[in-house]
Amino acid sequence: MQNNNPYQAPKSMENIEYQDIAENNSSFYHLRGRIGRLRYLKYVCVSLALLFALIILTAKFIEMSNNAFLHLILYLILTVGGLVAMIYLLLIYPMRRLNDVGGSGWSCLFLLIPVINIIYWFILVFTAGDKGANKYGNPPSPNRKIDYIITISLVICIFILPIIFSFSGFS
Repeated sequence: MQNNNPYQAPKSMENIEYQDIAENNSSFYHLRGRIGRLRYLKYVCVSLALLFALIILTAKFIEMSNNAFLHLILYLILTVGGLVAMIYLLLIYPMRRLNDVGGSGWSCLFLLIPVINIIYWFILVFTAGDKGANKYGNPPSPNRKIDYIITISLVICIFILPIIFSFSGFS
């Protein structure tokens, strides 16, 4: 006899096999979904590279302009617009990474607290995500060789080269 009571508790999902679940192929700017450690590191490095480029472009535009009012307008447009975009980019990636490990995206606000943000960033980079699907979606798609090459290149360019240049006296 089958029980068709509409008020009964839902069946447990413990026995579901996760091998048949489709991969998460969401784009890099989406708010929803999960990303793995390597993609998180790659997206953060790309965001930092864009931020550095924005700072350099803003300085060059202001340097080339002779008008003080134009200085102010260029500075406000590039800086405010760029910083809003960078804040968005630098907050959605930790949210998606936290979703990968099964945590709430709201805890990415710990990245706004000095000193804690460094510790928290390392936790996000080195903590493995959930193997199967969780309440935030399907597992991220597997990394390709090009993802490894791009991420290693970006880490070297953004984190290691500035340290080397600062000790070598290169300016």
